[in-house]
Amino acid sequence: MVLNDTKIPGYGLTVSVATEFSSESLSGETSSTSSVHKGIKPKIITVSFIIKYIEADSLTSFYRLAESVNDNGELTVYNITSSSANAANIRQVIFSGRIDQREMQDIKAWRISFSLQEYLSTAEKTELRQESTKSSPLQQFQAGTQFEKLLNTVVEQTA
Repeated sequence: MVLNDTKIPGYGLTVSVATEFSSESLSGETSSTSSVHKGIKPKIITVSFIIKYIEADSLTSFYRLAESVNDNGELTVYNITSSSANAANIRQVIFSGRIDQREMQDIKAWRISFSLQEYLSTAEKTELRQESTKSSPLQQFQAGTQFEKLLNTVVEQTA
């Protein structure tokens, strides 16, 4: 797995992707199974890897990567290269949740687990496109028809 140009260190990398479909039950106090779809949440990628104690510098670099923020103080958005993430149509991610670091004394290593959240999911991009193409009734009224615009131009030029 690569985030921007940085390869996740260590070995034994495991990746899983989860998608949550949000819905609400319409059954009230009945036994109905009816529900209403409330959207698709951003996908979550759960990652785990092992890094040996002697590679502690790589672990420190990983923490710097995870804690990186942009000029606005927001978590850095990373382009992700991972067969699992890319197969789920995930192109950009941010770190989310927590990083879990556990000692593995028997092999003198740490097991690191963390989560990444999809940034600008496909569903979110679709919503943004739909919102940008819609205009309010006031905006539509102010824009007027082409005839009204032409008429206003003629009136202004003859005044």
